[in-house]
Amino acid sequence: MPRADLRAVQEKRLAEAVERAYERSPFFRRRFEAAGLRPNEIATLDTLGALPPFRKSDLRRSEAEAPPIGDYRCVGFESAVRLATSTGTTGRPTFTLWTSNDRDLDYELGARYYWRQGYRPGQVVVNSHPGYLNGGPALLAGTMERLGMLPISVGPPETSAHAEQVLRTLEGIPIDQWALLTAGLARFREAAVRIGSRVELPLPVAVQDAPAPVVVQLQPLVVLTVSSASGPSAGSVSVSVAPDTSCVPLLVTTTV
Repeated sequence: MPRADLRAVQEKRLAEAVERAYERSPFFRRRFEAAGLRPNEIATLDTLGALPPFRKSDLRRSEAEAPPIGDYRCVGFESAVRLATSTGTTGRPTFTLWTSNDRDLDYELGARYYWRQGYRPGQVVVNSHPGYLNGGPALLAGTMERLGMLPISVGPPETSAHAEQVLRTLEGIPIDQWALLTAGLARFREAAVRIGSRVELPLPVAVQDAPAPVVVQLQPLVVLTVSSASGPSAGSVSVSVAPDTSCVPLLVTTTV
């Protein structure tokens, strides 16, 4: 796409995002009014610097004053199709809500990412991403399905017995990829030795600790760290905005 056309698309989506945040989110409306801004004054990329910044503490305050999700979102529970939370390591877990359009956009962007990494339709992926309220397994599985891959969601091996059960279930299935954390890989490998499993497991690798899963490709061996953070808990955000999405990640301009 020519640079001028790209800029035109970016500025059109910026205007839509700013208007949506102003009209649907009391939190953003207050900040605009405090700064003496109207949405039509943020019309180009050159005017982005005028946007009032905010911090995680501001979102926390909003959640405390308008529990449980604050008033900084453009949609509420009634318009959401998925809910997940942050880990809560620095306080009360933060909710993230997805509309159906948010979810589909996540799947599409994820599928493009994995395609660039060499993933292809028809491959089989064991999805051992930790889950529950984190929401990661469902997003990863949906992304793999969008790409035409077969995800087998087994959950993290919380016990030795669970790891052994998973390996027995996977016996004979041709596995191309594993998506799991290093602690889970260690437990699976220990279980495989105990029961004499022939399931092909990734080689143990040293990976810097991170909240993201490690996606290990068997042939050739490739280790990728994939960020699963989204919403206001992300330190920095690059957003492709589409219509009718939640405004949680919009206009994030500062780190926490």
